Amino acid sequence: MDEEEMSYLEGGGTAVVYGTASQIRSRLTAIIGASLVGTGVSAALGFLLGHVGGAIISTILGNGWFGSYRSCASKAHNQVESIIRKYGKSRKCKMTTTYSFAYMCTGVSVKVA
Repeated sequence: MDEEEMSYLEGGGTAVVYGTASQIRSRLTAIIGASLVGTGVSAALGFLLGHVGGAIISTILGNGWFGSYRSCASKAHNQVESIIRKYGKSRKCKMTTTYSFAYMCTGVSVKVA
């Protein structure tokens, strides 16, 4: 089964962004920051909703959705930092993000374009 078939069955897809290493690093930093803020918001929402329902919402959003993007973006941030050290900030790069059902991030990779 190829990647396109797998994405279709899982209900996900792929997004590709091209830019300089510096631009990609800025994008990844923004994703990491937004995921941290989002985790706090989901925890607050969970608290407001109460015991069991609130805990479920907080876990799904905080550790699931936001956590998936933070984890993937952190790994990709290390990749782009390596590219910057080796080639400089203006090197053209390709960032590929894969996601599954409900846009849960399944991976982000950064390579020299």
